[in-house]
Amino acid sequence: MVSSFREPLILKFLDTNESKRFEVASPFTYYIDRLGGNLKVSIPIGFRTDFASVPRLFWRVIPPIGLYGKAAVVHDYLCENKHAWQIDNQGNSACYMVSRKEADKIFRDAMQVLGVGKIKRNIMFLGVRLYSIFTFKK
Repeated sequence: MVSSFREPLILKFLDTNESKRFEVASPFTYYIDRLGGNLKVSIPIGFRTDFASVPRLFWRVIPPIGLYGKAAVVHDYLCENKHAWQIDNQGNSACYMVSRKEADKIFRDAMQVLGVGKIKRNIMFLGVRLYSIFTFKK
């Protein structure tokens, strides 16, 4: 199995002043062939996202919405919910706890699946890693 997105990302724009202004309108899944087995991240209807949390200063280079949009939604979900589903060879699933570091790596890998260029992908990965290091002390 190769990591993949199989459904389109369908969102609803929320007319609100909150930072998370988009809501998932149709179930959305990212399948991952990494981390020692097959994983899937299932994002339910109603999950809210702001796409990529890029500081406004950098929007000309990396806007919050781009080719990496699906990867950003998956990353938001993993950072908030901290789990994916591990699928065995018989199709059974078990909860797999995802660390912040793994969520960041999944974000980078998902961007590669989406065809985001190596330089932009690595800059965005570095950004989320730095944010993690300085915000989540563990």
